Amino acid sequence: MTGRSIRTGAKLLASALLLAAAPARAADDVAQVWYATLATGPIAGKTLIWLEGQARIGEAPQRQRQFILRPAIGRQIGRTTQIHAGYAYVPTGTAARLRDEHRFWQQIAFRIVRTDRIQLLGRSRIEQRLFSGEDMSWRLRQQIRANLPLGGKDGVSLVLWSEGFFNLNAPAPRFRTGIDRWRNQIGLNIPVTRSISFEPGYLNQYVRRRGEDAMDHIFWSQLVIRL
Repeated sequence: MTGRSIRTGAKLLASALLLAAAPARAADDVAQVWYATLATGPIAGKTLIWLEGQARIGEAPQRQRQFILRPAIGRQIGRTTQIHAGYAYVPTGTAARLRDEHRFWQQIAFRIVRTDRIQLLGRSRIEQRLFSGEDMSWRLRQQIRANLPLGGKDGVSLVLWSEGFFNLNAPAPRFRTGIDRWRNQIGLNIPVTRSISFEPGYLNQYVRRRGEDAMDHIFWSQLVIRL
């Protein structure tokens, strides 16, 4: 990792943030800060572990918040594919009142292409979501992620990803089948050590609602630990 690659990545990220902030703020726009830590890797042969924690905090006055604890067990399939199955506990709401959500989830992560200039990855995840007093809801998530090195092989990378969320059923009136939300992110992957990297960036989230849709502007940061 060189000073030049860090400066180049910082300039690209700053430009993206300025472009994202340029449009006028709509009445339903929401600013949020999301923090995440992900530890993942092999624990015995081809058996994998996934340990993830997130904290998401919205702006005043309501200060909406969400926490996610998402462990899983997985398996390495060949050189470029991994499968995982796990559980997520997701309390959401304000400090005075949080609503619990329980998710069971399964995913397959795979490499689409890798060259000296780009690495393109895919991830397909399906979730079974449980809320108190409601039937189970099913949601499909599809993510495409691109890593573009800005320096040497182990240097800073530009990270771009897009993820669509699709409700497969509507067990309660507040659900609608089809697109639930869409996230697009731009940021950096900054190596800290050989097994730890830091990913700060900007995340834009479109949320489909009954009535008027919403747009969230999120500062995203993630610490990734490779076991």
